[in-house]
Amino acid sequence: MGLYVLVVIGGTIALLCLAPVFGYLGYSDRPGPGWFGHFPAITWPEFVENAQFMFGWAKLFVWQSLFFGFLIVLLARGLEWMRTPRLAVAIISAVASVFFTGFLMLAAGWYISLGPAPFYFSILLAVLFGAILLPKRRATKPADA
Repeated sequence: MGLYVLVVIGGTIALLCLAPVFGYLGYSDRPGPGWFGHFPAITWPEFVENAQFMFGWAKLFVWQSLFFGFLIVLLARGLEWMRTPRLAVAIISAVASVFFTGFLMLAAGWYISLGPAPFYFSILLAVLFGAILLPKRRATKPADA
């Protein structure tokens, strides 16, 4: 649960905090998400203000993220308990993680006019979490892979 929040939500927040330094605005109603400026595109006080805003947004979604993370972990451990092949656990966990993450990011996007790059990045992190970091049972036989 905590790993889901750390990887998916934390990674997305890190992207949204660091992207403006390189000139990419990942959220905004006006002028809209996109590339603006040059490196470094924002000053230190602007970076701090942006980071505070993003962490405020993260606090809004932490409980939902913990709940969805719990459901994903419960699903993966249940599949492992039933001796499901590791590859199947990875695929099913990744799909579930992408579904719940997509739901959270669409909700966040509605609140802060999230652009496509942070959305796709969070989906990539969800796949990383669900397919690689979450499955614990190691393949012992070729048929288990």
